[in-house]
This record gives sequence, structure tokens and C-alpha cells, in this order.
Amino acid sequence: MAATSASTLIIPVENQVRELDAKLLLACVAAERGFPVIIGSRAFVHFEIASLPRGIYLAKSMRSLSSSMFRIIRMLGHEIVAWEEEALVHPPADTYYTLRLSPDTIRNVSHVFAWGQENVDLLQHYPQFPENLPVHLTGNPRGDILRPEMRAYFAAEVEHLRNLYGDFILINTNFTDVNPFIPNIGLFIPAKDGDKKSRRGQA
Repeated sequence: MAATSASTLIIPVENQVRELDAKLLLACVAAERGFPVIIGSRAFVHFEIASLPRGIYLAKSMRSLSSSMFRIIRMLGHEIVAWEEEALVHPPADTYYTLRLSPDTIRNVSHVFAWGQENVDLLQHYPQFPENLPVHLTGNPRGDILRPEMRAYFAAEVEHLRNLYGDFILINTNFTDVNPFIPNIGLFIPAKDGDKKSRRGQA
């Protein structure tokens, strides 16, 4: 009996700075285990999706913005698996569900990979989460890239920065909703009493 060939793993990258290193790690591990891998800009992957071999498309989120593209991907015969990129640190559940999950989008997903047990619980308590959708507690490559054995990958860049700046403290933030505040764009606006008020909450 002939061995079944592994499905092609399609890994789109939307934000190079945030995602690429971790997804390259995942691509290398998958390739070592016999999976053909296609990795590249999410926009270009979407442009070429009809020309790609049928395989497994790895999505970074399950938002309403992806609903139409997910339907196209499924119609072309691909399977969609997903993790939730923003689930490690997230707002309260009701806000998170509104911002990050869509019942129409999730309906096209075959499997979900969770950062940890808290992420599993968060997803499964979503009122419109499909009852039979498997959730696998796997961790995430963005966590794996921080493992001690991966430090050599960044060693040359780290040495360059140390030579350039000496000792320094890096405070790495990406809170674009609130910092810096830009009128009519930020998610939160200052209230008169100094508290933060949700712009979405005013709708």
C-alpha cells in the first residue's frame, strides 16, 4: 500500500516583524517532518490561492474581515486551521469576542490551536463557538521562538545592538489603540474625570 503524501502547509504572514521568525520556525519543523510548506506574504498568498496545491491553510485569527476569504479558500478545497494571534493577553471576554471572533468565519475552520488552557477556555465559552470544533492545546511558535535553544538565531543581531547601545532597557509595546492617542482613530478616548472610555462602548 502506497504511503499517503503529506498535505501542503500554507503559512501566510501578515505582519513580518511580529510573525515571520516564529512562522519560519514552524515551517522548518513541518518541513523536517515531511510537509511541503508554502510561506509568504498573506496578500500574495491570497492572490495565488487558486494556483496553490490543495492543502492546509494556517490562519492567524477568526475575525469577520476574513469571512469572505475563508469561504473562497474552502471552496477551492483547502482545509483551514487557525490560532488566535491576540489571545495571550486579551481584553475582557465580551470585548474580545466582539473584536476577534466571528461565527461566520469560525464556521469554515476545521481545527483551532490554543496558546494554553486559558485560551482553550476562552474560545470554548464563546457563545457561538461550534460544538464539534476541535481545540488543541499546542502552544504557539511565538512562544517557542523564545526558548533558550533558539537564542543563537538572534545572536549576531543581539551583539550588534549591544555594541551600538551598550546596556539598555527595551520597553516593547504595540498598544496602537491607546498609545499614542489620535482623535477619531484610537479605540479609547480620555473622559473628563480622567478615566478611559471605550469609543466602541458609546455606539
